[in-house]
Amino acid sequence: MFSPVTRSRMLQLTASMCLMLTIAAPVSALTASSIALDMTNFTGDSMLGRATLEQVGNDVKVTLTTVQEGGFVNTGDWGGFWFNIADDSLLAGLNVSGADVTDFDFSGSVGWVGSANNNLNGGGSPGLMDAGIAFGDPGAQGGLLDMTMFTLSHANGLSLSLFEGQTMAGRIQTVGPAPFGGEGSSKIVTGDNPIPEPASATLALLGLSSLTFMRRRTC
Repeated sequence: MFSPVTRSRMLQLTASMCLMLTIAAPVSALTASSIALDMTNFTGDSMLGRATLEQVGNDVKVTLTTVQEGGFVNTGDWGGFWFNIADDSLLAGLNVSGADVTDFDFSGSVGWVGSANNNLNGGGSPGLMDAGIAFGDPGAQGGLLDMTMFTLSHANGLSLSLFEGQTMAGRIQTVGPAPFGGEGSSKIVTGDNPIPEPASATLALLGLSSLTFMRRRTC
């Protein structure tokens, strides 16, 4: 049997480990100033895309990248990006600015943007989305757009909470192995992206339970 002092130290260690694991933020988690959401292909070639949303004053800056990790090796050319927003009333006054932005549609029912070929059609499609943004030139014309940035703004201001848990999707062409791409095509969409993840919530409860038990044992 362990001594009371040893048991107390073990409980303290367990509680600390639980709390540390809870604090560690996964890719899909909401942090104080940013959200990073992964999108994988629902049709077409294998692809991992990432949308990182950052709070910049009253605006939200979005960075889109193709990602080569976790078995994903492809890159490609971003043609379009679609997203939902928690408050549809903001769509009418929503603005976008970015060097690569060529068209946008914030009508609340968007299937394609820029051209009819820049769409989310296919098996597993998320369907019509609140907003869509088109980028650059089709395919590899003008260079491979494997990363792009733009800023969303509104007269009343925007917050990251408006995008928390919302579906996002993308259209990527010229898909192939990084860094040059190829002749493939992909359409990608976020998964459930729970915030926080259930596992994190469970760890938090375990940590609190351990702390409670420790206090009872030491009182």
